[in-house]
Parts: sequence; C-alpha cells; structure tokens
Amino acid sequence: MPRGTEGLRKIVVGIDGSDSSLQALAWAARLCRLSGATLTTVMAWSVPNAWGRTPTWPPGMDPAEETRKQLAHAVESVLGAHDAPTVHEVVVEGHPASVLIDAGSDADLLVVGRRGRTEVLGMSFGSVSQHCASHAPCPVVVVGPDHGDGS
Repeated sequence: MPRGTEGLRKIVVGIDGSDSSLQALAWAARLCRLSGATLTTVMAWSVPNAWGRTPTWPPGMDPAEETRKQLAHAVESVLGAHDAPTVHEVVVEGHPASVLIDAGSDADLLVVGRRGRTEVLGMSFGSVSQHCASHAPCPVVVVGPDHGDGS
C-alpha cells in the first residue's frame, strides 16, 4: 500500500456531470485502487426555483431516476467495466454542498471537482467546493483540471 494511503476505508466523490467532477471521479478511483478504500459516488438533484408559477416535470419524468441514469453514465464513462473499484452510486435530493457534507459524515475523504471562479489563497474554487472544504467533517480534496491526470 502506498505511503499515506493507510487507513482510508471510504472515499466519497461528488459528481455533477461536469468535466471537473469526472476528473475528480478518476482521481478518487485511482486512490481507491491504491488504498483498497471503497468508492461512493454522490449526485444531488433538486426542483428548480422559479419566480411565479412553479414549473412541472414533463409527464412521467422521475427526477431521481433521471439523476440515477446520469450518475451511472458518468461512472461508466470514466471507469468503464474493467479494473474499476467497487462503486456505490448514491442519488439524493437537495443542494449539492449540503448533500456532499452529509455524505462525508462517515467518509475518510471527500473529493470534489473545481470549476468556479472565486479566488481563495490563490486557488480558484466554486461555491460547492468552497463550502465542502470549509464545512465537511472529513478531509476534502478539490481536483482541478491540471490534476485530473493524477499528476
């Protein structure tokens, strides 16, 4: 086991379908392979806020099921069927930052992608990654586009 990966049992990664979240998934999967940790992917969904009349879903659409399909597609596109660690796919209704912080409650590491524009100590973070880094109950890794290849 590589040095520094001892004690990792569960890694949670937030997925929203963006390139940065897919890079975070690839990074987390590599760490799971190295450490033997389990990988839990989490995707949040919510009813959009709107002024005036509340929009409705198209007839017969189940937003949770559609989100499950999107998550499964993201996992398959990044990890494929070969040499992938065991992946637990979780879909939760709610704001992504809150959902990920809750998911991190029993994790050893939370991994999120970086795609925002806020400058913090010279690093660019989005609102979700910044909120997770500030409030998660476990260590957080924010994977940027320059680190998606494992470097």
